[in-house]
Amino acid sequence: MTVLGTADDSTIAGAVKAAKAHNKGVVVDLISVADKASRAKEVRALGAKFVEMHAGLDEQAKPGYDLNVLLSAGEEARVPFSVAGGVNLTTIASVQRAGADVAVVGGGIYGAADPALAAKELRAAII
Repeated sequence: MTVLGTADDSTIAGAVKAAKAHNKGVVVDLISVADKASRAKEVRALGAKFVEMHAGLDEQAKPGYDLNVLLSAGEEARVPFSVAGGVNLTTIASVQRAGADVAVVGGGIYGAADPALAAKELRAAII
């Protein structure tokens, strides 16, 4: 189950409790969370299994957006994390170096001239 990181701690704790009752885990999506590294540590302490360092398309469209901000937050938090928001063939090596467990690729595939080729190239680039 996925819960937004902006949710109250009691909501996240409740989701974790419900997930455990069904032998499942909770992913906390940190979209719109300003201090992603700190919140990642907090939600892990609440029992979340995984966090997603995430920037939506609107944030990515802002001048100066840099995927490295998400990657740095993941490295700083030192928790299992995924990253979504600008992952593509030119950034996948940085994603791997940062230690992301999962890379979510959206526009890097669906925005490509040849989505199938883009997916194949990304797959080949993963070490």
